Amino acid sequence: MHTHIVAFLDLLGFSNYTKEDIVGTGRLLADQQEILGQRLSEAQNPNLIGQIPEWMQVDGFHHFLPFSDSTLIIGNDPNKFLRQLADFLRACFLINSHAYFLPDDPEHPEKVRVLDASLSAIKTAQEMWYPAQWRGALAIGEVHVFEVLGIARGKSLKVPNAIGPAIVEAVKLEKSGKGPRLFCPTRLPEHLTPDLREYFQPVHGLNGVSEFLWPAVNFNRTTFDPQMNDFYELWSPAVNLWKSKTKPHVAFEHYDQFLRLLIRSAVCSAKLVDATPTARDYIRNRIRQDLSDEFVDDYLS
Repeated sequence: MHTHIVAFLDLLGFSNYTKEDIVGTGRLLADQQEILGQRLSEAQNPNLIGQIPEWMQVDGFHHFLPFSDSTLIIGNDPNKFLRQLADFLRACFLINSHAYFLPDDPEHPEKVRVLDASLSAIKTAQEMWYPAQWRGALAIGEVHVFEVLGIARGKSLKVPNAIGPAIVEAVKLEKSGKGPRLFCPTRLPEHLTPDLREYFQPVHGLNGVSEFLWPAVNFNRTTFDPQMNDFYELWSPAVNLWKSKTKPHVAFEHYDQFLRLLIRSAVCSAKLVDATPTARDYIRNRIRQDLSDEFVDDYLS
């Protein structure tokens, strides 16, 4: 076996989406494939070689193994892997974020009207555009990837499979909390460069478990204003998703945890450019304006 970094991702809301709209659920899986396809295509485009930043590529993913609502990603270089994973998760959410930014139906932002051109007329149709959000975990350790015999469309074929302690650890840690968060053992950042270690925080109440603040990784690291623009790009559509659900709807907790993750990420990112007080003031105003005063202390604690 060889030492690798592993990400185990579980697509949030998948079971409920499947019951609600199987076509929309398939579209959600296709969104993930579209982002992956774009990254692979860009890497093979001779006109773009040398122009795509490394963190917007997927060459750090040595294996990308999706199955139903779970995805296992394996890499050799932890630093490259995590930067590219952070961008991949961000891109998957943003692919449909414009629909949530200005929803056709504020009570159901996932319901989107699209043009349906037929031979006789042009009309609108309604589709379900579910947000791509994953809860997952990271681990570093031994992994062995190998091929096994499978069957597809009645014919035999070789398919990849993977085993190893790192996979077992990641699958176990994935259940450490709610919402689109990435958990990991507290020792994992020891394998990273100092600039990446700054994006990890211990999880309160869970001994030995940390969280990777993945949205912050691709926030601008130079000045405060660009950082908050990056924050708002994710925050605004997430707020509209949050407003559309109430407890005890299962999606409410996912969106609620996403807002909290974005706030933690923004504060972390601002700290790196010595702008923590300014960022906290900005976020406090955003919470008051977009949510309510009653959430300020809880969300910005």
